[in-house]
Amino acid sequence: MDPRMYTRSGRMVDLRRPSAADIQPQVMMESLLYLTRFTGHAGAYSVAQHSVLVACFVARITDSAALFAEALYHDLHEAYVGDVASPLKSLLPDYQAIEESWRLMTAQVLGLPEIPSVLVRRADQALCAVEMQDLMPRAPQDWAQVLGVKRADIQGVREICGGARIRPWTVDQTRETVRDALAVAKRAKPVSPPSCLGAVC
Repeated sequence: MDPRMYTRSGRMVDLRRPSAADIQPQVMMESLLYLTRFTGHAGAYSVAQHSVLVACFVARITDSAALFAEALYHDLHEAYVGDVASPLKSLLPDYQAIEESWRLMTAQVLGLPEIPSVLVRRADQALCAVEMQDLMPRAPQDWAQVLGVKRADIQGVREICGGARIRPWTVDQTRETVRDALAVAKRAKPVSPPSCLGAVC
């Protein structure tokens, strides 16, 4: 089978050979509006919404524009390789290599660190724990404990959500919020989390 795929923009992407020209944040974030977390088992909760919330978590701790951008773009490569569930990913070494090549190309083009920052990993894990609690409440595990997330970080996620539980945004809500977040990522200094969020969790 031909390992190339068409994208929303009409571009043909060769999955074996990531190219700098393929890394187009606005086009890729548009794809992530429709890509769900947890292979759809958490409902219509998109990778794009997750990415914005991770960036907002980072923004409540630091005013670093570089870290905000890294957080916003941390899953951007999934626009081409998808969001494969970790248990399945562990069985697919070839997929892992392809995913890593796209992650590294994305980092190179956007000036992100090749090794994810400690704060961005921490934010990602905190969001994952709260997403599991709120969107998959029947899961028997305490996901904060499983992922090693501190209670203070769980509270931090609650704060950026205004104390509310995480709920999937509509595509239009997410698109508008992503647009605002992309603008913030280009500034010298991010705005405060409530302003960058633009929607209620």
